[in-house]
Amino acid sequence: MACATQELVMRRDDLEEIFAVIDKVPFLGSLKRDISNLRRVLHKRRAPRLLAFGSEEVVASRVLNALLSDRALPEEALSDAWVNVESADCRVDWLELAPRMESESAITNTESAAEAPDIALLLFTPAEAANASLELQTIERLLGKLTRRPAVLPLIIADDKAGDHQGAREALTKELTELKVRSHPAMTIALPRSGATMGVADLAELVTRSLPDDARVEAARAFEDAEEARAELGTMIVRSCATIAMTVSLMPVPLSDIAFIAPLQVMMVNALAYLSGRKWDKRMAAEWIGSVGVVAGAGFGMRFAAQQVVKLAPGIGSAVSAGIAATGTTALGRAAMGYFLTGRDELAVAS
Repeated sequence: MACATQELVMRRDDLEEIFAVIDKVPFLGSLKRDISNLRRVLHKRRAPRLLAFGSEEVVASRVLNALLSDRALPEEALSDAWVNVESADCRVDWLELAPRMESESAITNTESAAEAPDIALLLFTPAEAANASLELQTIERLLGKLTRRPAVLPLIIADDKAGDHQGAREALTKELTELKVRSHPAMTIALPRSGATMGVADLAELVTRSLPDDARVEAARAFEDAEEARAELGTMIVRSCATIAMTVSLMPVPLSDIAFIAPLQVMMVNALAYLSGRKWDKRMAAEWIGSVGVVAGAGFGMRFAAQQVVKLAPGIGSAVSAGIAATGTTALGRAAMGYFLTGRDELAVAS
């Protein structure tokens, strides 16, 4: 997967209009969490901010390049300044520091919450991990200067795949525990100069899940190996949209929800296409519609027609309509997830 320019999706002005409509929906008491999640994940999305601490023995840019599956950064000296890294229309904010006194000014410059890192990667060679006490003390002091503490991920960076370096991980974990540094368990990442990497997929998943909600979509797009994280985000988007559609359909007036559900479902499909990182233009949209098929499309249309008819029934009409709206939105979402995210034909499940 590589990120590609999106011609049709995720324009902030369009999202603003959709959320303005959603905010007018009644019965929002039980929906605030779903709407807040969508707003943070989609409308307020931003590039993830990754801070890497590493010595001269560890070329930190190799870690980011492995996550991006691209040589987006040159292997050169530490910059001590934030760099906006763009790789095939994906964005990551990146800062490399060495655990030394001179790094304090760079940390001080990130004190505002808007510039604080989301993730701190602690990078050590297997040899360095066995005696990292001084470096960890300095890193902990520097992180303590931030207004918001990032998630801390300690990594053993190896140049080969000869072993899992369990001894180095245990030594680093012991140092972290003794210094009371709050972090995830230490991981091993193998970045050989030639051949396949090891552990990068696990790191991509962990980084994406450890990010704040507003940075997760861009990370999931950027990190090709974060397949499970993309699927989790997609499921959340579909579930939230289905819940909103159900609530909208509780309004008893026939056709009153057309202005709500149609844009909501378009936003949902566009969001899943954007999340996948695949190029999403008019041609791709036509191909996706073709993959859904005439029969499935007619099925969605019949659901909508039935939804309007049952509203005419006194008493339970709106409740039945709400169930149909939720089912139809979920079905459409599953079909889009199968096409864009999982590569499976989920129409049978969705129908």
